[in-house]
Amino acid sequence: MTSKTLKFAVGFVLLAELATRKYRGDPMRCWLVLVAFLFASSVSMAQVYYVDAVAGNDSNNGTSQATPWRTVAKVNSSHFSAGDQILFKRGDTWRELLSPPSSGEAGSPIVIGAYGIGPAPILAGADLLPQSAWSLCSTCQPRVWQASLATRPSIVIFDGVSGNAKTSISALAALMDWYWASNALYVWSPINPGSFYLLSGVEAGQRWVVINLSALAYLTVQNLELSGANGVPTSGEIYAHTQGVPPHDLTLSGLIVRNGAGHGIHLEDCNNCVIEGSNISNVASDGISLVSLHTEYPITSTSVLDNTVTGSHHDGIATYGCAIGGTCQTFNFPKGVFLTGVVISGNTVHDNGEGIYLQWTNNSSVAANTSYHNTDTTNSAAEGGGIEMEASSNNTVERNRVYSNRGNGIELSNDSGAGTVLTGASNNVIRYNDFHDNGGQGLFTNDAPTENNQFLYNLVWNHVNGECILANGVGHKFYGNVCWHNSTGIDLYTSSTTPITGSISVTNNVIANSITRAVHIESGVNVSSLVFDYNNYEFGSGGEFLLFSTALDFSGWKAATGLDAHSVVTQ
Repeated sequence: MTSKTLKFAVGFVLLAELATRKYRGDPMRCWLVLVAFLFASSVSMAQVYYVDAVAGNDSNNGTSQATPWRTVAKVNSSHFSAGDQILFKRGDTWRELLSPPSSGEAGSPIVIGAYGIGPAPILAGADLLPQSAWSLCSTCQPRVWQASLATRPSIVIFDGVSGNAKTSISALAALMDWYWASNALYVWSPINPGSFYLLSGVEAGQRWVVINLSALAYLTVQNLELSGANGVPTSGEIYAHTQGVPPHDLTLSGLIVRNGAGHGIHLEDCNNCVIEGSNISNVASDGISLVSLHTEYPITSTSVLDNTVTGSHHDGIATYGCAIGGTCQTFNFPKGVFLTGVVISGNTVHDNGEGIYLQWTNNSSVAANTSYHNTDTTNSAAEGGGIEMEASSNNTVERNRVYSNRGNGIELSNDSGAGTVLTGASNNVIRYNDFHDNGGQGLFTNDAPTENNQFLYNLVWNHVNGECILANGVGHKFYGNVCWHNSTGIDLYTSSTTPITGSISVTNNVIANSITRAVHIESGVNVSSLVFDYNNYEFGSGGEFLLFSTALDFSGWKAATGLDAHSVVTQ
């Protein structure tokens, strides 16, 4: 029995005796006294524990700043109750894996955070290699240093900046170049690396994650800095997955997450989880990754709010389920796995391989985010778009700013045969967004059975190498959009993956100052099923209409197609 439990039991017995004596003739009042005690005790029993990497001692009780613990290992081996707090001292660093042993309760989470004054406490998955660890390599080219290192690093960090992995010792030729072989790490440096890198030194990734939250629930992690996780490709600085039971009701808040060999934050099967107000930077794969891998543990409510994600070589923010009939991480899913109820809002996502990417995600929201300059080509699988939805339907995308990305502003597509059944991105609403200066198209629908999407009141401008609207498939509605200074205003087409394009409505839009032409209807499109009307065209220096291979002016377009009966041309 713990000291807290013993104190509670003794207190309850004494109070029961006193209450029985005082209110012997009033059992209801006696019972109310006892209930009040129980409630007060449940609140007061929560304990705060302190961890100090310099002045701490694991023999201490850890319950005051004067008697703190020292190590993460002590935290991992202890038991905590709902409402407890484990606080790490600001300005200190721990090079250990944090694996909390306990879950909290609904309304009373266990909180892991910081205390004191100064920069956030650092939990590192990388080990520091001091000056004494290095020696000049006698069999290498000049300025190559070596240090013994038994575990292969996937990341090496030089004064807080991820280095450049090379494929041989002979390829080492510049600062921050590194190579590992036969239990030795080699780096190029003009002098001993432990002396040259004076800010935070040379750190080599050694632990697969920094914080493991697998199978935990009702736990908050906040105000920490995490770096140097060594796990690839789908591990993360913070990692959680199902181990008998799924993780759920986790809150990650105010974190600095950087320099990881895999993902920044990776949560699997994590329902009712929140990632908020954190800064994720310079990781080798996704910045934030939400994954659903068990149909019995569906994700129906998870939020990604007000984070900044930059320098991820793959997606900034990503959601993943699994295709119908697909195999994901060795599991086969005849009915697929789909996330629902995901809210991605208020985030700034820039300089990644891709901005925001939803896969197998339905009935969710992407709102009020800024996704820009996602141009990183380090990972060839990254598509460089601002927002993409693959095999994701019934979502709302609104009030986002999307600009200067390598690929498209927004793309809706299918899952490319990942399973036995193709799934498109259908019945989505894209409205009140600002798309400009992206390398591809502004609004792009692609790959059947993607259909019935609505694009409403978007401002799409300055796509000089792409269309304002590029669409195939059926049932799409484009209403109230403003297209200005794009290569082409509207291009409808067919392809090998989408042989039927038709029943598309284009009404009440402004198509102005197009560089090449206002409208292009490509061969194979079912023109008779199209609706064009109440549009406002301003042709500028570009062409007007191209119907299949025939160029037409406005009157010729209306005569040939019967479309745009109530539309106007502004000179």
